[in-house]
Amino acid sequence: MEHVFELKNKNVHLEKVNPDNFDDLYDLEVTEPQKNFVASNRYSMAEAYAHLPNGDFVQCFGIYDGEMRKENTCEVF
Repeated sequence: MEHVFELKNKNVHLEKVNPDNFDDLYDLEVTEPQKNFVASNRYSMAEAYAHLPNGDFVQCFGIYDGEMRKENTCEVF
């Protein structure tokens, strides 16, 4: 089954974490209300890379709204 999602905001996109955007994404902080629901970006990035010794595939992304960074997400496979 194919899942198709249509974004209402066409400016939202993912960018892989790389040397050019790492510092900006690492320094992003969650807002006070988000702290009960989501880990800090620093913790999420460190946790993802902690899986590397297990042979897992890790990729972290920045979530952007146009040119502005909003969040980051890390996926472990």
